[in-house]
Amino acid sequence: MAVGFFAASMLTATLSATPAAADIPNRDVVDASTAPSVANKAVTASCDPGQQIIGTGAWVAGGGGDVRITEMRPGVNSQGIYYLYVAAAVDEDGTSNTWSLHASAICADPLPGLEIVPATSTPASDPANPSISARCTGARKLLGAGYKINDGFGQVGIDDFRVLSGSVAAVAREDDTGFATSWSVTAYAICADPLPGLQIVERIGVFQSDYVNTVNARCPDGQKITGGGGMIEGGLGQVILEDLTNESDRYTVTAFEDDNGWSSTWRVYAYAICADD
Repeated sequence: MAVGFFAASMLTATLSATPAAADIPNRDVVDASTAPSVANKAVTASCDPGQQIIGTGAWVAGGGGDVRITEMRPGVNSQGIYYLYVAAAVDEDGTSNTWSLHASAICADPLPGLEIVPATSTPASDPANPSISARCTGARKLLGAGYKINDGFGQVGIDDFRVLSGSVAAVAREDDTGFATSWSVTAYAICADPLPGLQIVERIGVFQSDYVNTVNARCPDGQKITGGGGMIEGGLGQVILEDLTNESDRYTVTAFEDDNGWSSTWRVYAYAICADD
């Protein structure tokens, strides 16, 4: 269905076009995590001063399908520090498990044309699953991405977080009991002038009905990831995209059925955005 949207103000840091000394200059990964507890929580991973965020990752440890990552949002603060803010919420059934939340920001020295472009769907309570795409401007290409579910309160989860060469598409779904309150989804595209060898590697899992399924997309030799994404096919709101983890050359996506289980088959897609090292 066609979904109306409004675009938030674009966050842009346009830099000198001087060629970088490396293809991904001084690539670094900054991880941050919370202590385990049963409560909703959030965590921020900040790039070192002078570096910019180019990619994102987040995961839940111990959530067991009862926790939804509601926000994986890249940004820059008033002091010029780039960061990744990650938030997660327990679903409406709650959980007695203690769980922790992890954020992983992929950072690099300043890149020409770097921008963070957000776009937000129109708020609605809609089982047809609001979707939105955030698009790079001009000739810039996607390096990484993020999302935020607005006002979902643990009853709405990300279903598709699909990265393309110049955009990211985010689709969210209500859980199997529905949700009467209006909510929306925001997609964030992290873009810059094209890097050497920039490409997206896609891996598709097999249809199955296990409680948990993991797929990873790996860059070719000589490349490292700048970011990634993932997608569930066939989950229909009863499968949770819970882990989006980055390693040096791969992006791993793990999904869990919710605590009610799911009798139908489903599969996971993983996307790695790769560039020459």
